[in-house]
Amino acid sequence: LDHTTAWPAGATHPGNLGPKCRTHHLLKTFETGKGGWTDVQQPDGSHTWTAPTGHTYQTTPFSQILFPDRAIHTPAPPAKSAPMATIDRHTKMPVRQHTRQQTRTQRINTERRLNTELDKPPPY
Repeated sequence: LDHTTAWPAGATHPGNLGPKCRTHHLLKTFETGKGGWTDVQQPDGSHTWTAPTGHTYQTTPFSQILFPDRAIHTPAPPAKSAPMATIDRHTKMPVRQHTRQQTRTQRINTERRLNTELDKPPPY
């Protein structure tokens, strides 16, 4: 689960929490702020994403698709008395030094070398 309004400005409350896929989590973490994407959570759990171009996109929670009769509307948490200043994120998404396949291949080869060493007979 991820805070829609980042902690500490946003409360840990059902109306401010929602599951995000990897893409949406990375958008929220690294591409929001001045001139970036915005994410607004609706009481029904859906999210409205606004692109830097002004286009809006609506996401629907899978629970509403699978169990429409059990949809729960959760209002937003009460506002804090002193809201935190808008955060302008300067951090960008980290860049991989190796592809996932290269990392996986290296991990497997390391494990195979270790297994080969462990399979050798004792030196006595």
